[in-house]
Amino acid sequence: MASGHKRRGGGVSKQWWIVIGVFVAALAIGIIVQSSRSKSENAHVVAPKHALGPNGSEIEGATSAPVTVQEYADFQCPSCKAFHDSMSSTVDKLVKDGKIRFAYTYFPFIGEESVRSAAAAVCAGDQRKFFPYSNILYTEQRSENSGFLTSDQLVAFGKDAGITGSAFDTFEKCVRANTYDGFVRRSAENGSKRGIHQTPTLLVTGPSAKTFELGDQQLASSVAFEQAVADVAAGKT
Repeated sequence: MASGHKRRGGGVSKQWWIVIGVFVAALAIGIIVQSSRSKSENAHVVAPKHALGPNGSEIEGATSAPVTVQEYADFQCPSCKAFHDSMSSTVDKLVKDGKIRFAYTYFPFIGEESVRSAAAAVCAGDQRKFFPYSNILYTEQRSENSGFLTSDQLVAFGKDAGITGSAFDTFEKCVRANTYDGFVRRSAENGSKRGIHQTPTLLVTGPSAKTFELGDQQLASSVAFEQAVADVAAGKT
């Protein structure tokens, strides 16, 4: 009987350790989530000095364009770089031809270097150099959170993007002061609330005001991408 009671007692003890383990794991996850949320909630959000598009996006293209293509992306995201490398010429052509208005929306989620580079891109936007600056960030992309995207490096990219003179001085101060960290964190939080959960995510909105998400094939093929834009413009989807 004593032996049996001991086995039973050992089983209860093991169950309690499992319960405690689950509780600790849940507590740890809660702390991580709350910490991430607090960074956004407690951040000082400074509005950019330049004009923005839908949902605080960087915008290019005529307001008369029948279709708006909105991208949610992270400058450290390899898939975002792949889309940029393969499709940027197609996007540029559609913008130039007046067929789309393109909106880049900040969704930095991979790490602090994502936040830092996104905030620096906003600083470049203040100098009307967002798109040249974003091109450089993708061209010079390294492995995630490698320590490459320091303030010094991000400032140097400003010169590569064509920011010069007093505009460069203003840009450098903006980057080193982390002026727009709060803004890009809030942008990512708002994207999550809208259901964005991966990058790149591209949403297409046409004259009907209905919004459609592009699939993998449309993100990988210029032909499929252009066809999707044409179908939305014509109200076929």
